[in-house]
Amino acid sequence: MLEGIVANFPKRMDIWAIYMDMEVKYGAAGKGGNPVQSRHLFERCLSLKEIQIKPKKMKLVFRKYMEFEDSLGNKKQLADLRQRVEQYLEKTFKEEEKSEKSEAEKKSSSSGSSSSSSDDGESGEDEESGEQESEEMTD
Repeated sequence: MLEGIVANFPKRMDIWAIYMDMEVKYGAAGKGGNPVQSRHLFERCLSLKEIQIKPKKMKLVFRKYMEFEDSLGNKKQLADLRQRVEQYLEKTFKEEEKSEKSEAEKKSSSSGSSSSSSDDGESGEDEESGEQESEEMTD
């Protein structure tokens, strides 16, 4: 049942979380269960582009996956997961830095074409800061 729901709604992290919890509780960790099925579910969730673009979603999946491996006592798999988390964070924040730099370059190139407006902006800033100081003194 949950398989069909996550197939139709791959972005819904709440459904993925319920599915992962049920798989861990009743499937793999149960008596005679197969942990490979749970690992496959975690890996499938981590491989989705819809989830990879959202760090909060990835955090949830990594956390649940690490708790699962820790409950099994699998230290090697846990170390591998930690390394994957670090790689994901490095990749994600490098991409964010690149996009921020390109946005800053676009803004600086567009504001550089109107040099007369920058002089007016400076005097406006002084007036604003003076108003703020007087407001702070009255409070």
